[in-house]
Amino acid sequence: VRRREVSLFPVTRILSAFVVVTVVLVCMAINGGIDEPSGDAWGQDEGNVKSDMMASASSSPASAVKSDGTVIVSGTLPRTAVKYYNCAHPSNDGSGGRGNRLSQKASRQQQERVPQLAHQETIILLHGARFTKEDWKTSGILSQLCQETAVWALDLSVQSDHVALRKVLDEIGAPASHVTLVTPSASGKAVTTWIQHASSTPRLDIYLQRWIPVACGSVKSLTQQQLDDVTIPHVLAVYGDQDVRLGKATSQRFDKSLELQGKHAVYLDSPFEFVSSVLNFVKTT
Repeated sequence: VRRREVSLFPVTRILSAFVVVTVVLVCMAINGGIDEPSGDAWGQDEGNVKSDMMASASSSPASAVKSDGTVIVSGTLPRTAVKYYNCAHPSNDGSGGRGNRLSQKASRQQQERVPQLAHQETIILLHGARFTKEDWKTSGILSQLCQETAVWALDLSVQSDHVALRKVLDEIGAPASHVTLVTPSASGKAVTTWIQHASSTPRLDIYLQRWIPVACGSVKSLTQQQLDDVTIPHVLAVYGDQDVRLGKATSQRFDKSLELQGKHAVYLDSPFEFVSSVLNFVKTT
């Protein structure tokens, strides 16, 4: 009898353990199941990961990408949170213009027609209401300008006034004597509000050497006296020949204006001519 009791003892322990485990699993099922993340929980985790990645991207060094042989850097200005593309002045091997609307032939013609820069210049590109900094890149304009000088393409809101623009210019920190600002359409508000508040704001020539307003409607809000008193040393207004009511009407209020073939966003209709005109203006003023 003792032998049977001894031989059954391990079996009894196994059965007891099985009963305990079963009871525990049943209790867990009654209380809502095993603690496994639900679909919503996974979605929240994925969202958190994306948020962490975005936060890390904005605080880490900007990522470099290749575009038409030019190294263009993307990122976000830390103080003003304005997204940008930026390039320094790379060595010019004449290979630009592949894969966009500016052909290699146009690039060679551009080099023949435009004088060389004596100093490193900085061109800052804003955008109109229906566009973003991406349009400067996809059109090939950004990479072509980058073949010649330093360029910033900014996603500064078209609602931004002179205060916001001044903060961005301060953050970029380029010498005013070498800065050219291009303001298509609605983005011109950042400069025209500066002109309107000239008596209570720092002089524009402390920040800018050149201004290229492209069919800026906000110019209509300026008096002729305000235009005459603009302290920016050099201004070139650009408009499309098919943009008569707005572009031509506002641009011809300036002493110096240039008509190119195209509509309101003429820089996208005539990208090669626009790039050549901008570089000629920069290099000859």
